[in-house]
Amino acid sequence: MQDYWYADHLDLIKWGILLQLADSFQAERILQLAFNPRSETFDRLVIDGKVRDIPPEALAHFRNLQTIGGLSAKVRVTVFDSPFNERQRRSHGDAVCAFVSAFSGERCVVFLDPDVGLEPRPGDGTLKHLHETEARQIWESMKAGDVFALFQHRTNMAAKPWLGTKQRQLARVLGVLPDAVRIAHVLKTETRTLMSPFCTRGGRMLLGHRDPFRETKGTP
Repeated sequence: MQDYWYADHLDLIKWGILLQLADSFQAERILQLAFNPRSETFDRLVIDGKVRDIPPEALAHFRNLQTIGGLSAKVRVTVFDSPFNERQRRSHGDAVCAFVSAFSGERCVVFLDPDVGLEPRPGDGTLKHLHETEARQIWESMKAGDVFALFQHRTNMAAKPWLGTKQRQLARVLGVLPDAVRIAHVLKTETRTLMSPFCTRGGRMLLGHRDPFRETKGTP
């Protein structure tokens, strides 16, 4: 998730889902892991023939990921937004896990927010994708009761089924049964441009809680 896309129409859906998940699972905090490559640049303005920059006040209000920290008085929101690039990808993953582990005293919704979602196939992702190994590493750093949530943009624009494919892929990556990964999306099915698969770490089955007795290792 880049500052460039912050506060667009998809954010309304994403954060509506996240607040509902926090309420359902009685989470005290939402951790947004932004995976922000900062590859998009803002347009400049032309006013009466003169080129001008967008004023920093406008960018700070509409295109600053940290602004989401003031979203709710009921649940705290903390953003991880360290530089994300291919050269430092491994160290970035370690820093993400250390960040998640720092909130050991609170139940958290851990929201993985890449530009596009999970990579199509192992090793076939770009900076716009979350690698399967990164998703697994973050999952393993979470404590019992935390909720894992992932932003996933629509993967096929030819109206072919894609929700179930991504659900099964994520289940395989996390080492859980497919029905342990639940799906949240906007109501109008014809406009499902995104979904947020979510799964909780440990605990009994309750409103989507992961049941360790139903897990599988190395699910195909």
